[in-house]
Amino acid sequence: MLTHFCRFPLNHILFMLSVAAFGMGSEAAIVINQPAAGANEYVPIQAQPATPNEEAESDQVTALGQAFEAYKRENYSYAYNIFSHYADMNDPHAMLATGYFLFMGYGTAQDYAKAKRYLERANGLGFVRATTLLGLLEQRSNPQPSNQAALRLLTKAANMGDSVAANALANLYYRRGNTTDAVVWNEKAIALGSYAAKRNQKSLTAAPNRTQQIVSVNHNEHFQKLRQESQAGNGQASYELATRYHKGAGVPQNFGEAIRLYRLAAQQGSDQARKILPIILSKQNASGNSLNSLWMQETSNMVTTPPIVLTPAQDGKTEKSSSSPVGGTPNVSLTEDDPLENLLLLKPSHSVKINK
Repeated sequence: MLTHFCRFPLNHILFMLSVAAFGMGSEAAIVINQPAAGANEYVPIQAQPATPNEEAESDQVTALGQAFEAYKRENYSYAYNIFSHYADMNDPHAMLATGYFLFMGYGTAQDYAKAKRYLERANGLGFVRATTLLGLLEQRSNPQPSNQAALRLLTKAANMGDSVAANALANLYYRRGNTTDAVVWNEKAIALGSYAAKRNQKSLTAAPNRTQQIVSVNHNEHFQKLRQESQAGNGQASYELATRYHKGAGVPQNFGEAIRLYRLAAQQGSDQARKILPIILSKQNASGNSLNSLWMQETSNMVTTPPIVLTPAQDGKTEKSSSSPVGGTPNVSLTEDDPLENLLLLKPSHSVKINK
């Protein structure tokens, strides 16, 4: 036995004995010289299964994308069904689309009140485009250029950087007869990325500045509507009628009727009427029963000229009055942006938590 072990070096004998001793006290297998995994060696990782919330969110993103594509293809009914479903689940992008579809009557019955509720919810979540759409809703429900609510909402959204609002505001100023501000907002809209504003630029910059608004409606219908709105309590309508009688714009000049309407407009809440009325009444005749006609004539220059009323062309015939306002400035066809432009990429202007 000793002779047998002497045939091997001492260190080899000791190693073999240690291995044998370890094997007797352990059932674990020993692997010698197993190379470590290289730094570049691919080691597969077991993917974690998606949670129900993650799956639902993924389905929602996919569905909204399909709805938006359907909208682009003018398949409004299909798009509305999807958008309205997710709008009721508090998705702000779906609220924007649903509100727009409702006031346009796309894929559903037109409903201004319901549209406004959806848009106000999205507006409360910080989406500037909701303010723009509320302005466009006001324009559609009351298409007169003198619509102050539309002007206020579009100005607010444009000042917050919405390109759709900036272009719509430029076009509104042009229809109001203010080419200077129309050009200013057109340039801002272009800077914000409005494609429509770029198309409109040449038409707006070529038009000389006008100081009067243009309303392309039947003359009698316009005045009838103003009187109806005045009687219904619309201070802006009463004020416009007052300025018309004051200046003789579209109606015979009648200072007495102008004063009556200024007073009515002031009672109905018109700030413009409240400002001009004390000035007009400051110089009555000594008797106090009538107004100073010379003073009334002078103060007529202190109020803005009301819109020019044009009679639209009939039976496809082009009339000079329907294409050119007083002074020869042509009416041009201006392009509007798609109000749902970049819908699914829109983000709120501030962080707001949705309460579900």
